[in-house]
Amino acid sequence: MSSFQNLPPEIIAYILGLKQKDKQLLYHTSLTCRALQTQAEILLYSHIVFGKRQFDTLALFARTVLDNPRLGLLVRSYTGPVLAGSIPSSTIPQPSSIQNQQGRSDSWFGKLVNLEELDVVSTSPGSLPRCGSTRLIRVDLIGMFTFSEVEQLLTNQTELTELSIVMDAALSYDSDPTPFSPLACPNLQLFKGGMNGAQALFPGRHLRRFWWGYTPGQLHDDFQLLGRIAPQLAQLSSLTYVPENHFHIHPLYHLPDYLPSLRFLELRRMFPEDWLAIHKFPQLIALLVLEPQKLMKGVMHESERVLELFTKCPLLERVDIGARDHRVVKACYRFRRGVEKPEVISLLVAEHGRKEFINDD
Repeated sequence: MSSFQNLPPEIIAYILGLKQKDKQLLYHTSLTCRALQTQAEILLYSHIVFGKRQFDTLALFARTVLDNPRLGLLVRSYTGPVLAGSIPSSTIPQPSSIQNQQGRSDSWFGKLVNLEELDVVSTSPGSLPRCGSTRLIRVDLIGMFTFSEVEQLLTNQTELTELSIVMDAALSYDSDPTPFSPLACPNLQLFKGGMNGAQALFPGRHLRRFWWGYTPGQLHDDFQLLGRIAPQLAQLSSLTYVPENHFHIHPLYHLPDYLPSLRFLELRRMFPEDWLAIHKFPQLIALLVLEPQKLMKGVMHESERVLELFTKCPLLERVDIGARDHRVVKACYRFRRGVEKPEVISLLVAEHGRKEFINDD
């Protein structure tokens, strides 16, 4: 053991990193000696992941962080539930260290002061955590929560650039949200969510990418709201326009009128009217049509119309046609300007275009 301890710290970190997924091994390693404890604990606590129903394990982790605050400093990303209200009382450790003065059991979350990435699954409104970190870079929220608590979570997060909100339908259209305070994620660049979330986040911010997951039954009302955020939409360089349900797909309608700076566009299907609308994006460089699996090859049968787009769109450089079947990555066909036949590329390469132009002036 002594010879192993004498290795440079970076070599020890590399060796232990090979076993990063073996949490039990890392835990036992951390108990062997102080020389290995630091490196093992970094791997154990830097990325915390819980299933949405692992409340017993979550409670044990919460107690560990409260009893050993230095371990909370190591956490860089957290995925799972953090909701005090959703944890059955029988699973919450009873010592007073797990409860703060208000009787809440999420005070442990305030110990994660170096947290940079947060993925939260919420099962009841009013239960988002009181975040102790102001270093968040990416936040992904799924479930039931109100816009007011989302705003509270995002306040003073000046480094946050990516935000995803998948809100329960009953809450997402429950009210007309007012724009968030300028103190809430002022430097946000990428937003994934619905139109109500866009109404709250776009004003006062310079967003460059919008993943619009629209609800088919609400789409007409959503389009009525576009005018409210027209100045911000005009600054977008990347848009993914897809339905929450892949089998209720809608055309672009008059969306091109709001997106004069768009360089990347992703759709789930090309409708007849969409072929006539693409040229209305004057700055468009890349088009990705990522069809549902059952509709695949629909655009491929329109290869002549794909090539015709290059004559109508002066800046268009490529059109990528592909499909994704759940988690199975499929090939993608890339049409290039001046090339008659498409080439086969990885779909991951095509999807890289989503962020390719967000730093363009």
